[in-house]
Amino acid sequence: MTLADISQCTMLESQKKTPSNIGDSVRNMMKKAFHEERLCCGVFQCVNLLESDADSVMVCVLPEASSQNITTRIQHKLIEAYCRENSIKVLKVDNAEKLDMLFSATANNINKTHDGGNDRNSVTDLDLSCVLVKYPKTLSAEDEYISSLCEDFICIDQFLYSTVELRV
Repeated sequence: MTLADISQCTMLESQKKTPSNIGDSVRNMMKKAFHEERLCCGVFQCVNLLESDADSVMVCVLPEASSQNITTRIQHKLIEAYCRENSIKVLKVDNAEKLDMLFSATANNINKTHDGGNDRNSVTDLDLSCVLVKYPKTLSAEDEYISSLCEDFICIDQFLYSTVELRV
């Protein structure tokens, strides 16, 4: 790490938000991405997207895997390594159940406002063991914040918030 990198990291550290704000920002980004159909869910679908169009991926969201589920932990390590190797930002959230609750609530709100059944809003079938968020046409404040947060994690090489507590 060069002196310029260290000063940039110090500057980034001073711009940190509190953990609750981080969780709120992640929640808002995920809700917006779900609404705009910019999510790819499930390990195998995510691997296919990473192989075919990795440049379209803004961030990879990995929920904490239970210590008992070795298969999921290995899959997460491989996906995380691939993403880091290809400069794709990785964000870890505390658990898949909160992702499920978030997407269920978002889908219910969409169904209430649009008053029609839409297959994409059926979240009971989603595999949330890995979620890729594709780039939007224009980055929102949350998108930019999450992007800079992931870069802070990489820059300081210590995860102060190694796992983001997703607020539902």
